[in-house]
Amino acid sequence: MQKINLSQPAFSALIAALEDEVGYRLFDRDTRKVQLNGNGIHFIDIARRLIQSHDDAVVEIKSYATGYKGQIVLAVLPSMAAKWLPQVLAQHHRAHPDIKLSCWIRSGIAA
Repeated sequence: MQKINLSQPAFSALIAALEDEVGYRLFDRDTRKVQLNGNGIHFIDIARRLIQSHDDAVVEIKSYATGYKGQIVLAVLPSMAAKWLPQVLAQHHRAHPDIKLSCWIRSGIAA
């Protein structure tokens, strides 16, 4: 119990509370041992997926917040699009592959 900084009775109380909350036993117990049962293994699989989803969400949010992921929409005139835009877009894509670029080529600029 040193790894989690809890006494054995405190840890047992947490497990009992979790089992009460989910509505089934996670461990099989006898006088000699405590062993994770099938319900406990299933619960751990779900918990691991939830933790991974949380971690993925944090990474995704940080990517958007720092500008390394997202979407840019450009509206350009045909003359600009033909002359310099392909090179600029290629450079940008190499530097920021997770940012989606969309271009609207307009024949004129609306007032």
